[in-house]
Amino acid sequence: CTPLGFVRLFDVVGSCLVRPQFLKNLDEEFFAYQLEEDCIKRR
Repeated sequence: CTPLGFVRLFDVVGSCLVRPQFLKNLDEEFFAYQLEEDCIKRR
């Protein structure tokens, strides 16, 4: 395995690990935003 190939492999694995976490955070932020909006509407 060449150093370049290793870097490429690490890049692919890293993006696969980071992306779901990023999406999860977006989901949580969206959910929190919806909750806030609901609270404001109820007042």
